[in-house]
Amino acid sequence: MARSFGESPLRMQSVVVAYSLTMAMLIPASGWLIENPEVSGHG
Repeated sequence: MARSFGESPLRMQSVVVAYSLTMAMLIPASGWLIENPEVSGHG
């Protein structure tokens, strides 16, 4: 996959790791915001 983007595999791996960590943090955070409407401004 890295070759198709013209990137080195090591750099591609760091992008995938960063994306995975971001998703791992955002999914619980979005659920928490939905459960707490006063925080997100929808309450």
